[in-house]
Amino acid sequence: MRRDDCCSCCFSAVDSVCHALWTCPAANDVWLESNLRLHKWDRCVDNFCDLLMLARGRLGDEEIELFSCLAYFIWDQRNKLVHEGSAPNPVGVVRRARSLLQSFKLSLPQVGHIDRVEAQQSAQGDADLRWEAPKAGEYKVNWEVCKDSGSNVWYVGVLIRNHVGGVMACLCSPVMALPRGLNPRVGACIHALKFALELGFLDICLEGPHVNSLEVGSSFQTESIADMWNEEVWVFIQRFHHFTMSSSTDKVNRETLGLAQLGPSFVGSRVWIEEVPSQILRLM
Repeated sequence: MRRDDCCSCCFSAVDSVCHALWTCPAANDVWLESNLRLHKWDRCVDNFCDLLMLARGRLGDEEIELFSCLAYFIWDQRNKLVHEGSAPNPVGVVRRARSLLQSFKLSLPQVGHIDRVEAQQSAQGDADLRWEAPKAGEYKVNWEVCKDSGSNVWYVGVLIRNHVGGVMACLCSPVMALPRGLNPRVGACIHALKFALELGFLDICLEGPHVNSLEVGSSFQTESIADMWNEEVWVFIQRFHHFTMSSSTDKVNRETLGLAQLGPSFVGSRVWIEEVPSQILRLM
């Protein structure tokens, strides 16, 4: 910032975040070069938060992604002008923004991306369904829920195994309280994801009951309580290095179902490291 509070690019207005990113001619050159549908928008915006809300209401999801990258590099351009004396280059700003966005999208299959795997159905029926080991270096996180009819409390069982079937950890826990009408599987899924993250298992295949929130991914509109909780699931998923999932029946997940059914016999949550409770050994 200059001592006289004037913009370092145009010298004709009081500098502010909104001016730097929106009303300054140097910023306008970038927005025009981007070909986004916004160069005819009103430049009299009070603050950048209002500008974001305006963009969110008028642009599509992919356009918002580019809008955000452009805002980042417009600010970077101003920093280089002030501290390095570099001349504004709207073409270069747009090119770097598009490159950053493309690199991010290309990284999705390796970081926080969901590979959807359908539940395997055996030709012989459910009786022949077997647990399938993950790839070497990854871990299978199986989970299942059940409801205690006496207390009406839902419990989740989680079992983490490596590629040779070795048990790494187990969890039996009451499912967190959720707003009325929400499927308890959403809360149970969050328990399973948090459990894996807390123990440092970052390359996993999550296998359990079908949960709609894992299908819709990051396309939530956050217009309802259910959308907010579904987005919570997605936030946890993004923290994994590699994430795949599959839906399965309780016959495949019989060990984790057995873990969940132990819930009423414990006070609070129980964790086992590299072992399983004796009650479910017969199921493995």
